[in-house]
Amino acid sequence: MALRWYPLLWRLRPARPRAAVARAQAPAAASPCTCEAPRPRLGPAAAWRPDPQLPAATLRAWIEAAESDERTERKRTDRKSLRAVTLQGRAAWLKRYEAPRGFAALRHLFRQPRAARAFQAARALEARGLPTPPPLGFLALRGFAGRHGPSWFVYEAIPGTLDLRRRAERDGDRWTPLARARLARALARLYLRLLDAGLVHADFKAENILVFEEDPLPRRFLLIDLDGLRFDPAPSRYAVARNVVQLHDALGGCSGPLDRAVFLRRLTPVFPWLGEPAVLRRLDRWTRRRNPRVPPCAPSSS
Repeated sequence: MALRWYPLLWRLRPARPRAAVARAQAPAAASPCTCEAPRPRLGPAAAWRPDPQLPAATLRAWIEAAESDERTERKRTDRKSLRAVTLQGRAAWLKRYEAPRGFAALRHLFRQPRAARAFQAARALEARGLPTPPPLGFLALRGFAGRHGPSWFVYEAIPGTLDLRRRAERDGDRWTPLARARLARALARLYLRLLDAGLVHADFKAENILVFEEDPLPRRFLLIDLDGLRFDPAPSRYAVARNVVQLHDALGGCSGPLDRAVFLRRLTPVFPWLGEPAVLRRLDRWTRRRNPRVPPCAPSSS
């Protein structure tokens, strides 16, 4: 298992002293855990920013009409799907989360639906000035005894964007080493901004970072897939290391040893332990275990 080398202490030990991140503390109203809409134990929960008074039944009818067109589907897995839709004249992405089953249903019973968490997290990013597509609304259904049913998160479609992984696979061979180093520094700045805001993205990888096609080299980013975002002003070493590995894994062969060394050098002033040779070797093994295409990254001095 890729996580087996991490001692339990890494899951509990802060990645940096809590005193160093006191400025990341935010008012409760801005926390992703704050829900703008009531949370009924039974029946649907919904929010629609363009019209806060919109009934949940109306939003549900719009979503069902959009899902009836199979041509709008762009991605599907067992647990979620993504569609490019138009709701009331607005170009948007409609993300559906299927109802949790088995043990996941019990675990989610005492949590907000995933679509509601994604909506709240996007609002939290906006409140902190972090880049994300504007969230439009969410709808969450409940079943028997308050169990979670399917839920939907709607966010605005930004023209001329695609995810960083596809952009790297398409254009990465044409980027010079200097350009890739600039991209690594820009991604490190984005990641540190997120941590400085007291937020941790549970799935910080290239597929969840949108870039603009008009930029010769990606320099403007939009964060998506936010249902795993959480407020944590002092994340553990494990959380930081996992994010580093996720990004390196997702960039694959388009992110060479030089790029990853540049990315890590930008993080080591904040997290000195990332520069330890033993940690670098373990991060390297973890990354290549997830994606064998990633070349080895030898520890380098700044």
